[in-house]
Amino acid sequence: MSTYELGSFYESLKIEILMKEAIILPENEKAAAMMYFFETTARNRGFNVRVFAERDDALFWLLKV
Repeated sequence: MSTYELGSFYESLKIEILMKEAIILPENEKAAAMMYFFETTARNRGFNVRVFAERDDALFWLLKV
């Protein structure tokens, strides 16, 4: 499944849009670029998805109200 198709797959699952998903970027530059692309496609569909370089930043974002 391509990164673009992953956004469509999420949409087809009818996942509650109120959910938050934090993605920790992989070290591999190509894989990181794919995660940024996924973030864009998911956010364009209304999902609250963000990518982070650091785990602590991701946890802070996930836990804030």
